[in-house]
Amino acid sequence: MSVHGSPHRSTPGLGRFRAGHGPAQVKDVMGHVAIAVVADASFADIVAALRRFKVGAVAVVDGERRVLGVVSEDDLLLREIDGVRQDGVAPDGDRREEERRKMIGATAGEIMTSPAIVVTRETPVREAARLMHEHRIKQLPVINPDNGRIVGTVHQSDLLKVLDVRQDEGTPAGEVK
Repeated sequence: MSVHGSPHRSTPGLGRFRAGHGPAQVKDVMGHVAIAVVADASFADIVAALRRFKVGAVAVVDGERRVLGVVSEDDLLLREIDGVRQDGVAPDGDRREEERRKMIGATAGEIMTSPAIVVTRETPVREAARLMHEHRIKQLPVINPDNGRIVGTVHQSDLLKVLDVRQDEGTPAGEVK
């Protein structure tokens, strides 16, 4: 598990959400419900959870609700592509092995991407946005750093809540001058 909580680079537009209280943190925008499955959940159970809760990924947790990994729609769809990639580029040896493992996996523990990239409530929104962009993921499990237990999820759409609107132009978001 890779825990992120410290700022790295500056991302323009993210961070002025809490006027007078410093940069916005994940706790300011996160969802407090985390959709998770246990490591021995079946392929069908994972698909059912994704559909039921209308999410693109689920955390895989142990009996203490500590995050072990994440299963995304992309991981599940590997079964359907049978080694063919859209970009025509064959994955390198390590990646090929990982994709093969996911294709034949029957349980969440066999299909998941691990270690999970996670954040804490105190992670700056800028850092969460950077991680999502860098790793090409749309959501991150939020954990309690003291015990590693999942406490919520932050999605890309949550991060959009803190984008600054250019007030000097006087144009509301979504309108073009």
